[in-house]
Amino acid sequence: MTKAFKPESAGIERRNTLRDIAEQYRTDVVGVRSGFLAGLELPPAEFINDQLKRQGASWRVGKVAGGKCDFIDV
Repeated sequence: MTKAFKPESAGIERRNTLRDIAEQYRTDVVGVRSGFLAGLELPPAEFINDQLKRQGASWRVGKVAGGKCDFIDV
């Protein structure tokens, strides 16, 4: 089942997880986009989903567009 949400309307746990993943992206990846550094964009979906899988999360992101994303329950 796919559910589309803006990160700001998602549950607190998911927002916190996305924030933590974004911080990891900021420190791990060289050459991140200026929009990301300005807080206007999320990391790419592939990076987010790799981290969520490693954490054993029961959700993933689908489309990431700027600071918005689709959540997918797995």
